[in-house]
Amino acid sequence: MQVTIAGARVSKGWSQDELAQRMGVSRSTVVKWESGKVPMKPAYVCMFCNITGFDKDDLILPEEYTKRVQKE
Repeated sequence: MQVTIAGARVSKGWSQDELAQRMGVSRSTVVKWESGKVPMKPAYVCMFCNITGFDKDDLILPEEYTKRVQKE
């Protein structure tokens, strides 16, 4: 199942604040990730997948994200 960062978060019933707390980042960082303004670093992609249960291959990420994640 393909899902965006926001879609994965919403499917868990979490607010942006809740996701931020779980990941140890600010709410504004989550907003930037979800809007595509700032790419999520590969370590955070892995953390995000671990806490949401989604596989990184299921995430719909901008091409820039995908290239970074594949490198690491």
